Amino acid sequence: SWIDHHLLNTFAFNVDALRLSAYFGKRREGKLEFGPLWDFDRALGSTDGRDSDPNTWMSQFGDRGTDFFNYPWWARMFTDLEFFQAYIDRYHELRAGLMSDAALGLRVDGLAAQVRLAAARDWAKWGGSPRASTYQEEVDLMKTWIRSRTGFMDSQFVRPAALATTPGGVLQGSTVRLTVPAGTTVYYTTNGTDPRSVGGGIAPSARSYVSPIPIQTNTRIRARAYNANHTALTGEGNPPLVPRWSGEIAGTYVTDPLPLE
Repeated sequence: SWIDHHLLNTFAFNVDALRLSAYFGKRREGKLEFGPLWDFDRALGSTDGRDSDPNTWMSQFGDRGTDFFNYPWWARMFTDLEFFQAYIDRYHELRAGLMSDAALGLRVDGLAAQVRLAAARDWAKWGGSPRASTYQEEVDLMKTWIRSRTGFMDSQFVRPAALATTPGGVLQGSTVRLTVPAGTTVYYTTNGTDPRSVGGGIAPSARSYVSPIPIQTNTRIRARAYNANHTALTGEGNPPLVPRWSGEIAGTYVTDPLPLE
């Protein structure tokens, strides 16, 4: 919950996040959780101005808004290498699905459609946006901002590898190809363990990917890209650590399906 709360607020560049309209919850006998999410009127490239630039972690305008990575609570969290890696893992997981550019565009269009008729009446009565001549133009501005935001966030983390061979049933002796991002080395395991060890090293069972991986039996492949020379914004107003590992990709390849009887 802590990662999701921070990640979604940071993605939206919610300049009030974590310090205003921030809530905690706790399930009975459970641990302290962050949430629910609330208060996004100064986010996603609004007319506030502090959230206008999608290509930075912290605003350079006004009071600069929230310092997402160095504000109390979070300053301690983001100096923990394992927390930061879990954060990157979650980001790449979401980027492969709910937060892909295509999915985000569809979400904006779907929500905009719900109020499109009301927006026309509102526009006629109260006047339009100070930066758009039509409601659709305002919607398009947000979509452009979102694409720039995800592009910036992508650039700050090591790009993940990809499974070029679709997981599922395969013939014995088949091979699995991985896509290796430029400037990285991809490490993988075939025994279901993480190729990254605790502390950021290379796990003993991990191998570097140099050619397609042969599959002789049911195999679970887990892989990460590594770049010791990755550069990213750090320091004041930015994360305290520079990532070296991407999020994880994984796939199961089955040569001998288990009988159902």
